[in-house]
Amino acid sequence: MPTDWNDMEERLLINERRTRNVEYHALKNGRPKRTFWDRMAQRINNQYGTTFTGDQCHNKFLNLTRVLYK
Repeated sequence: MPTDWNDMEERLLINERRTRNVEYHALKNGRPKRTFWDRMAQRINNQYGTTFTGDQCHNKFLNLTRVLYK
């Protein structure tokens, strides 16, 4: 399901992920990373009144980094 993100939401996603980079890389694959992305979604949703899921945040972040590093 496509999800529209505005610039402010994308910026918050990138900044939150950057700020928590050490925490993210210390997590093992699987459930802990899912929880990490769920918390990211909750932070964005609380700030902007959106309804993003953790999976949507994770996919958006991957898509943004793929564009940057192509």
